[in-house]
Amino acid sequence: MAGDHGTGPQRRITDHYHPDYWTRGEQNRHEDRMTREVEGLEQAVRMLANRVTLMLGALALIGFLIPIVVPFIRSFLVTP
Repeated sequence: MAGDHGTGPQRRITDHYHPDYWTRGEQNRHEDRMTREVEGLEQAVRMLANRVTLMLGALALIGFLIPIVVPFIRSFLVTP
């Protein structure tokens, strides 16, 4: 690529604002709404991660206890 000296894209700061689509106030309201939505998604992901962690912990506990409890149950059910 001739002329590309690793400077990155040359964009104006006004490229972010689109006056033909909406006013600056509408742009700010839109950005605020998007920020709230992203924060809500982050909170939902945190809650989901906590639930998955608890579920995996419960499965690990069950996997640990089953080999310990099974011989007692077997001896109780199979009485000579």
